[in-house]
This record gives sequence, structure tokens and C-alpha cells, in this order.
Amino acid sequence: MIISDIEKQKAIIKSTYLGLFMNVLGPAAIFFVAAFIKGHGFQSAENAPYFPSSQIHILFYALLFISIADFVAAYFIRKSFSSRPCPPDIDAYEFFTRQMVTISVVVYSLNLMHALYGLALYLLGAAIEIMMLFVALTFVSYQLFRPRKNLVDYLCKKIEAVD
Repeated sequence: MIISDIEKQKAIIKSTYLGLFMNVLGPAAIFFVAAFIKGHGFQSAENAPYFPSSQIHILFYALLFISIADFVAAYFIRKSFSSRPCPPDIDAYEFFTRQMVTISVVVYSLNLMHALYGLALYLLGAAIEIMMLFVALTFVSYQLFRPRKNLVDYLCKKIEAVD
């Protein structure tokens, strides 16, 4: 079965909206929660007794390294999911849409982790600018891993080759 261009565009749009929700609205909401916490006089970076400054820097570099590992993991997960062949007993379009949603949810969840790392650092006593850095990493990773036409065409060629 040949997957039409309209079906490909529907899959791209669905995946893009899912990404906008998970990787733009999600980190923005997390950032607003942190700003609310800061604005209402809860523990902030200036008076947080949780960790000394040197330990926050070690934790920052550890979470930054984990964020980079998340970038790499998202790339390889997307690559491995997109190389799966279509089973013969499943409709090609159904398999294609299921693959697009699965790839999107897994990769976008990994991307959202950057903002959660920033929130954790902020709650442990880091400056809000550190959290902003991790939120920006989420936005950058969304731009790197959002669905593009060449990924969709590659998925469709793999599916159509089996049929």
C-alpha cells in the first residue's frame, strides 16, 4: 500500500502538535512554576541551605552531561524506531502512524527531561538562570528532533518496501 502525501502531512502535523505541547508548553509551564516559587518568597538560590555552591556546580555538570546523553539517546532511539520493518499482517498506514506517534512520544519525553533537570537544580538551590539554560536545551532539542519530511519519506519507503 502506498501512503499518500496527505496522510504523510497529517502524521507530520500530529507529531508536530504533540511536540509543541510536550516540548514548548511543558517547559514553559515548568518555568512558570519556578518563577512562581521564586516570586512568592520560597527558598531561592540566595538563601537555600540545601547544598553548598561547590556541590551545586558538581550536580550542574552531572545533569548537563546527562542532558547531552539524552540528546544522543534520542538520536539513536529515533534511528532505531525508524528502521523497523512493517509486519505483513498490519496495515501500512496504521503501522506508519503508530511508528510516528511512538517515535514522537519517546523522543519528546527525553527532550522534556532537560527542563525537569533544570527545575530540580533550581529547587535544590541553583540560580533560575541555570533552569533557563535547561529549558533552552529543551527548545533546541525539539528543533533538532521534530518530524521532518525526509524522516517521514524514509519511514514510508521502509514500509512500502515490505508491502
